[in-house]
Parts: sequence; structure tokens; C-alpha cells
Amino acid sequence: YGINVARLAKLPESLLDRAQVILGELEASSPTQREVEPMKTFIKEDPNMKKVMDILNTIDMEDVTTREAWSILERLKQLTK
Repeated sequence: YGINVARLAKLPESLLDRAQVILGELEASSPTQREVEPMKTFIKEDPNMKKVMDILNTIDMEDVTTREAWSILERLKQLTK
């Protein structure tokens, strides 16, 4: 989608062509779906699930700063270990 947005923004065609080449290389070298480690899922009974949901439900997306977002992500990361 990014390349299409760049095209709509009238970025130079040479830049778009190079981006398309890089995208093709990345897609060709990316692991297949079966090779990707499955994402950890939460079980309803998991005590950390409530903590994660409480944190997520308190975030005001219109008012959170970059520093606060990093802090929130760090707390969520710790809870999911």
C-alpha cells in the first residue's frame, strides 16, 4: 500500500520503481507462513490477561505521547512473557 500512496503523492517514478524492486526482494526472502513462530495467545483464565486488557482499555489514543506509548508497550511485553 505504501508504494501506491507514494504514487498518489506523485513521488518520482524512479523511486517507486526501486521501492517495488526492494519489496519484491523482501517478499521473496520472507519466511513462509509455516516457518513463522506462532503468536502467543491468551487463555481467558490467564491472570495477566485482565492486566493487559486493563492497560489497553485505559489508553487514550488521541492523547498518548510517544514516550508513554513505549512505556505501555514495555509493560505489555513484560506481562506476556
